[in-house]
Amino acid sequence: MINGYDRISFLITDGILVIDCDHYRSGKDVLTPTVFEIVNMFPDSYMEWSPSGSGLHIIGYAPEIRFDKQKYWMNNRTLTIEVHIPGATNRFITLTGNMFRSGSLPDRTTDLQRFLERFMRRDSDSPDVPNTGNESNLDDDTVISPKLPMPEKAPYVKASFG
Repeated sequence: MINGYDRISFLITDGILVIDCDHYRSGKDVLTPTVFEIVNMFPDSYMEWSPSGSGLHIIGYAPEIRFDKQKYWMNNRTLTIEVHIPGATNRFITLTGNMFRSGSLPDRTTDLQRFLERFMRRDSDSPDVPNTGNESNLDDDTVISPKLPMPEKAPYVKASFG
């Protein structure tokens, strides 16, 4: 921890991809079968436990991917897997440094395409990869307000993000 911070966040851009698998740690460093399959699709990619400690982030590089929002889910709610790709999702990701697997950023465009077809395809009839909506019932007040320590800090938050 440096100056009270123990994590860093960055905007997913420049060909960087992040696959965010939530609630998949079934024991100490034990993955569920679904995440085990996904991890094996991205050999040599950097992977770390999410801030919750029960999810896994897979970070790679796919500069040639063209994400089709009509064809693929960005968030498969049934499997609790999200994919973040520049230009499609425009998200920040929080890094923890709590590494699951060391790796680099080789081009994973082909692997990402296989992942999208297997786990994120909207018209898939596969019983083990159900389709779900990517709509959220959360709004900014629900997510952000409870995290603000005091109402007087709100102008600083608004200035930073508004």
